[in-house]
Amino acid sequence: MNIKYDLNRTKLLNEAPRLIKWAIDKGLMSYPLSQKYHDDGSLDPGIEEEIHVDPEQYTPEFCMRAHELRQLGLTLDDTAKVIGVSRGSITYILAKGHEHQLEKERANLKQP
Repeated sequence: MNIKYDLNRTKLLNEAPRLIKWAIDKGLMSYPLSQKYHDDGSLDPGIEEEIHVDPEQYTPEFCMRAHELRQLGLTLDDTAKVIGVSRGSITYILAKGHEHQLEKERANLKQP
């Protein structure tokens, strides 16, 4: 009975490039920013490893502002748009903002 599964899997693998192209054309997904291309314009499966994060951009105040917006009820997508970062970066920024907020609250508790 594994033959049917193997045939379906093989069919799906054969259709994968067309499905990916369709999803990209419809705007449902995109290639990574660091995608390499061959001279003929076809995709190179290797990806250039580059860091696009500027650590100086994510200051404590920046992260705390993002955390405050999230606490006001903004969705992750809306918060990412407001502060101008990608959807994938917002959870890291929110976590850092929460850490800074807790540090600030602890510092206030220690003061007489």
